[in-house]
Amino acid sequence: MNKVKLLSLLLLVFMFLDSTVYASGFFGIRIFDPDKPFSSGLIDLEVAKKAFKMAYKDEEGKVHYDYSQSMADDSIYCYVWLSEKEMVIDIYNYSKKYIELNYFSDKYYLISRDGSFYIPEIDSSSYKPRVLNPKNHLLFALDCNMDGININEITYVMISLDFGEYCLFLRRIGK
Repeated sequence: MNKVKLLSLLLLVFMFLDSTVYASGFFGIRIFDPDKPFSSGLIDLEVAKKAFKMAYKDEEGKVHYDYSQSMADDSIYCYVWLSEKEMVIDIYNYSKKYIELNYFSDKYYLISRDGSFYIPEIDSSSYKPRVLNPKNHLLFALDCNMDGININEITYVMISLDFGEYCLFLRRIGK
């Protein structure tokens, strides 16, 4: 657990020392569509909104949220920070299965207030194949081109991992 705190602290220090400006953070959990139990990939946005309710951060920095147990699994959760040139991603896996991350199968979607979906152009050289084992977390940054995307208008992030096996739905963290 001390490693997690140390990595989180290092990330915060890095973000303050770096000249990159990050949009406020996002938090989310794994979601699925109970009406389509064998489907993989993205979940309909309206289903996602029902599965995982508003996240906010209290004075102590702890994130609070509500979710439907029939539509979501909080044993896999994630934080994302966006800038004009990169996404910083911190995924926690407390499930019993490992998760594979792969440039060719993983998909990242940014969703704006008006419901428009944007796909950031990710630099493949910054995307290394990884395995996230159970009871571990993975912190990494992806270099990407966000030209034409106003990151301040992004309200949701959706991530599809391991050939669509895992869909993470994140909301902008409110205060």
